[in-house]
Amino acid sequence: MRPLTQQDINRYKNDIRQHGVQGVIRTYSDLLSKGYNYAGWAKGVAEAEGMTWSSLPKGETTGRAAVMFMKDSSGQTFSEQKLNQIRVGMAEGYLNFLQSNIGKSPRDVRFDEMRDFHRDVFRENGLSINNWTLETPMKLIGKYEGERRQEEIWQKLLATRGSGIGALTESTALYQVVKDYAQGHIYFDKKGGRIENTKVEDNDGTPVMTVKVLRISEADRMEAAKWIRTVRRFRPLLFSEAEQAQEMQYAAAAKQDDFLSATNDLIARLKSGDQTALSDFMGRDDVRQMQRESAMTAQRTEREFEEEARQREMERMAQSHSRGMSIG
Repeated sequence: MRPLTQQDINRYKNDIRQHGVQGVIRTYSDLLSKGYNYAGWAKGVAEAEGMTWSSLPKGETTGRAAVMFMKDSSGQTFSEQKLNQIRVGMAEGYLNFLQSNIGKSPRDVRFDEMRDFHRDVFRENGLSINNWTLETPMKLIGKYEGERRQEEIWQKLLATRGSGIGALTESTALYQVVKDYAQGHIYFDKKGGRIENTKVEDNDGTPVMTVKVLRISEADRMEAAKWIRTVRRFRPLLFSEAEQAQEMQYAAAAKQDDFLSATNDLIARLKSGDQTALSDFMGRDDVRQMQRESAMTAQRTEREFEEEARQREMERMAQSHSRGMSIG
């Protein structure tokens, strides 16, 4: 990441002042080339086009989603002028943050810092911070999982630059998080890591492993459910079937490659006599998840076996009773 100077900030602000959204897009492009990943997310919003349900928006999917969420959650119809006013305000907010960091070690914006200028710009334009796509998910994560986890998730999103399959995969993961909150409870493993509800519960919603359950307040559950309903309304417009299939294939391939690499690393470390290799490997999230899934499968199999044995015993008793009746 390249450090910025006051001259850089002045140049960006002058370009925006003179050319509006086109200056905003150029500014984000230049910042992105210097290693400021938030500019990728913001550029997607600045470039998003199409504000009606009869016209599929253009631009990065994440940018289109942000614009459509703002429109749908607020119930407002935005003119191009109003939308551009919001885009310019966001760019100025980001530049003010970058300006405040001049002379210090260069870094990108933290979640709380980004939320601050989103809140201010939304308020100035007659909107609520709840009209921002990230507000509900990140607020719930911060409240129930902690600010450290909140920032970890933001850093994962930030690393994708808001573009391509990586951004879609992380956004989909965040969608799943909110779905869990909308159920009114979430689960944690023994180490305090949250586990997706679908990976813990049986088909009837009963936990099949020993986990810590955390109840979500009714107000927060309702907010999560409302966010899900809003996203569900426009989500089909953002993805073609081919894009959804590509997203799933990419995520599966990435996980497989990462696990294979970790396995090869384990073998090499074991051969070298590394005493911590196995414990490090077993502590991986994907390995722990495989252990949980294996335990769930074993428990389901045991229950199915017990049910089959019970059914056989009932049939045996019925047949015995029938024979007794015949003899009598």
